[in-house]
Amino acid sequence: MLLIGYKIYLRDTNSTKWQYSKFVGKITDNILQNIVIDNYLFSVASVGKNGYESLIQFLRKLIPRK
Repeated sequence: MLLIGYKIYLRDTNSTKWQYSKFVGKITDNILQNIVIDNYLFSVASVGKNGYESLIQFLRKLIPRK
């Protein structure tokens, strides 16, 4: 799979399904504006040139507060 970027997934902490997603391109850092991190679960998937996505992966380190 030729990588074209990443997609960030968010869901409320009490939800069982991913509710929001954002394609961010081929970057390794991204800031989500107006998000209270305590209210959401986050994950990421890679996206290939053909449009297929990898399995969703949960974050493995803490998100810094700014």
